This record gives sequence, structure tokens and C-alpha cells, in this order.
Amino acid sequence: MAAQERLFGPRVEPLQVIPHRFLYHYECYEPGCKGRHQGIVEWEIHQAYRKWRLEYPTDFVERVRSKWFDELCAATRDTRFFVGNMHQHPGSFLVLGVYWPPKP
Repeated sequence: MAAQERLFGPRVEPLQVIPHRFLYHYECYEPGCKGRHQGIVEWEIHQAYRKWRLEYPTDFVERVRSKWFDELCAATRDTRFFVGNMHQHPGSFLVLGVYWPPKP
């Protein structure tokens, strides 16, 4: 529908494809865990990419990494991920959002 002409009102802009995948990589407490990867699909990280690649063209990737790893997952934060899965892959979970209050 985004490519369809509109009779009334402004034209709908096509969706922008983000050329990067954003992932968290971590090790769990299970014995023998070799690490896990979870894709981040939240709106905020994609919008930060869109904005920061224009504002900071030389180091926008480092800014995204710093925000989502160093700030949101800092040792001073009690970080929790909101996760969900897809019908086709019920055993794989995606990060839908991050809750990062300060540690008590």
C-alpha cells in the first residue's frame, strides 16, 4: 500500500531498509553455553541509526553500540529485555525493548 497513489492526502513514503542487523551477544549461566545472539528489533535503535548516521557520519555505529551496550547494559543498571518470538521460530527470541532502571 505504501507504493499506491493516494486520491486525498499526502503520499505515503516507502519504508526505509536498514542495512545493519543489531544483535546482543551474551553468555548464559547454563553449563557449556557457547554464547547466544539475539536480534534487536525495537523501533528506538532503528530510529537512532536513521538520525545518527546523518548527524555523526564518521562514528554513528560506535554511538549506537555505546548507547545499547555501555549505557543500557551498564553495571549500574538493572537491565531487562522484553523479548518475543515468531510463529515460524518458536524457540528463537528477539529483543523487542529494553528496560534499564538504575540498580537499587
